[in-house]
Amino acid sequence: MFTVGLIGWFTGKRQREGGGRRIQVYSPFMEKRINDAMNALSRVIVPGYDVDIVSSGVVTKIRVSFDGSRIVVYLDYTGSNPGCSFCRFLNDRIWKKILDDAKTQLEKVGFRESIFLDSVTGSPIVTT
Repeated sequence: MFTVGLIGWFTGKRQREGGGRRIQVYSPFMEKRINDAMNALSRVIVPGYDVDIVSSGVVTKIRVSFDGSRIVVYLDYTGSNPGCSFCRFLNDRIWKKILDDAKTQLEKVGFRESIFLDSVTGSPIVTT
């Protein structure tokens, strides 16, 4: 089972102010796992733009399992996909790098499973 969280708003019982976002969490453990995830994703840089995927708005929502070992990351994937097939090819290469880097960073902080979904459609993001 997952606890649902939006950047700036995480569901739970206790409320805190931190990092410019309001966070509500179920426990100190869950708060730590959410902060671990946000910090890890903040280390993923969008290639060619010198900005991370959290502050740029690419990450729109996260869900963390109650045991803290799995995470679902919702990304604004469809909104950034241009109609040009050449541009899409370049964009797919950038997305592959972003997803690979995000998965690596999340594994470093102890997430065993990372799933990336399009925030608009809810579909899994698959790169080739």
